Amino acid sequence: MVKGSPDGSFEISMDKHYGRLLNEGFDAFIMKHVAGKTVPIRTSGGVIYRKATNVGGHRITKRNKLGQIEAGNSPIAWRHPGIKGMHFIERGIADAMPVLKRAQGISMLRKTVRGFQEIAMGDFE
Repeated sequence: MVKGSPDGSFEISMDKHYGRLLNEGFDAFIMKHVAGKTVPIRTSGGVIYRKATNVGGHRITKRNKLGQIEAGNSPIAWRHPGIKGMHFIERGIADAMPVLKRAQGISMLRKTVRGFQEIAMGDFE
C-alpha cells in the first residue's frame, strides 16, 4: 500500500512479510524449525519425503581412499543459503519518479494555462 503526503513524500507498507524478505533479502540460517519433522522435497522426478535429522551438523559428502572426510566437502545439514535482496521497491520508485515528475509538470502546466485563459477571458480578481 502506498500513502502519499502533500509534501511529495510517500510511504510504502506491505501486508505480507515475504514482500519485505524478497526486497531486502536475508542471511543464511540453520533451519532448526524442521528438526525431527518429515519434509517434502521437490525433485525433477516428483516429490520425495525426508526426515530432518542432524540439523546444523555436517553432512559427509566425500571421503578419501583412507576413509577420512575430505576438507571443504562437508556442508552443514539443513542450512538455508539465504537470498540476495531483489530491491524491486527501490527500482520501481526510481523508474516511476520521472513519470511522476512529468505528470506533476503537466499538471502545473495545465494550471498555468487555465490561469492564462482566465486572465484572457477577464475571470480574475
